[in-house]
Amino acid sequence: MEEIFTQDWVTDKDRERFIECLDKLARSGRVWVVSTFRSDLYPRCTKLPKLVELKEGSGQYDLMPPTATEIGQMVRLPTRAAGLRFEEDPSSNERLDDMLRDAAAARPELLPLLQFTLQELYERRRDDGTLTLEAYHELGGVEGSLAKRAEAVFEQLPEDVRAALPKVLEKLVHVRSGAQEAIGRRRAHLDDFDEEHQKQLVDAFIEARLFVTELDEDVAAVMVTHEALLWHWPRVQEWVEQNRENLRVHSRVSAASERWIRENRNADLLLPTGKPLEEGKSLLEIEATLNTYERAFIDASIAAERKRQNIKRAVVAMLAVLAITASLAAVFASSPLSNARGRTPSVPVPKSKRRRRSVLPTSSSVCSKCPTHPRRAAMRLPLARSWRQVQGGSIGN
Repeated sequence: MEEIFTQDWVTDKDRERFIECLDKLARSGRVWVVSTFRSDLYPRCTKLPKLVELKEGSGQYDLMPPTATEIGQMVRLPTRAAGLRFEEDPSSNERLDDMLRDAAAARPELLPLLQFTLQELYERRRDDGTLTLEAYHELGGVEGSLAKRAEAVFEQLPEDVRAALPKVLEKLVHVRSGAQEAIGRRRAHLDDFDEEHQKQLVDAFIEARLFVTELDEDVAAVMVTHEALLWHWPRVQEWVEQNRENLRVHSRVSAASERWIRENRNADLLLPTGKPLEEGKSLLEIEATLNTYERAFIDASIAAERKRQNIKRAVVAMLAVLAITASLAAVFASSPLSNARGRTPSVPVPKSKRRRRSVLPTSSSVCSKCPTHPRRAAMRLPLARSWRQVQGGSIGN
């Protein structure tokens, strides 16, 4: 049933009408409706409410990954029915069908690529209908066939859509740190691909089963089907080598932002001052492709750092004011003026005022010149006696 989503000619109304028909048939009580749906397209079911209602309860059955024995039957039975056979390695006596089975069983996520590998082997078969080991090795095995498939799909896209590959990879590729650094895949929300050319490239790779979609907390997300695409596709390898350091930084910031979100945006988990914060800023400077949470995390870290710097500047300014105030207080405390200890300081008097004060007679001086003043009279009495004595003495001689 995934064809109603993968075919371009099917419109939204066509899908709604189709599901309405299935709904009426299923509820009629006369018809059993059995449909299959690829897991990588399952998130798109949420766009059709009636389909969601139909699968509720016992209306949905999840088919688990097949076992190695079941995979072997998937490989051999159709081949026998078509009159084909698998080549056997004369040195190890290992048959090609066993190689295909073991590769798919070891990595269940490669199962969607098994069909592509078998198709490629069929196209390269011998005239006698033998699927050869030489063709299998040329494909690079099941994983190698993935890279060739990716290149074929990529080359069919318009040039402007192909140019969007680096931005798409920035959202889907990260560097796993550890004892040995490795390039790995990561999940991105479909809404993060907001540019039209990016959407077209992602849709093309989903349709080719090179990308897989799933639900991430009820939000449609996409990721690379298998990391083998990142390891074996030359275009990706070249891009990784050119952007390895940025990928390391992005991976560290991404891991920190995920923890920040899980802890309800705890301010203690923001990027600290120094290298971590500078790395976050560098991602903004190079216009790296960041999801909504990563960008919010970096912005919050920058805002927190700005707040810390403002507080630091305010504290420094306050300490400077206190230091200046203390210095001025010390200067005034040590000056002679303040050591007078309560004495009234003398004020210099201009000379003009001093002369003016000296020529002004006081009340006592004015009175002393008066003949009737007691002091004046006392001075005159001794003088009179002396004069009489002089006169009397001279007469006697």
